[in-house]
Amino acid sequence: MYYRPVSEGLIPHTPPTYRRLSAQLAEARREERFLDLIDPLREVHVPPAWPDATAFLHAAADWFAWTGP
Repeated sequence: MYYRPVSEGLIPHTPPTYRRLSAQLAEARREERFLDLIDPLREVHVPPAWPDATAFLHAAADWFAWTGP
């Protein structure tokens, strides 16, 4: 929310400007006047996870399974 207007020359790139914008956005979120931020161009990468070591070893066996010719 800060670097986009800075890169377009709309606001200065200074610590006081950053702090002021941050405070204003925090207040707007608390008052529910701020829309949820989404970025439809990015993908969230979640590394695989397993509930325990046995589940991991079972999954890992499939990674190295011989499929043969």
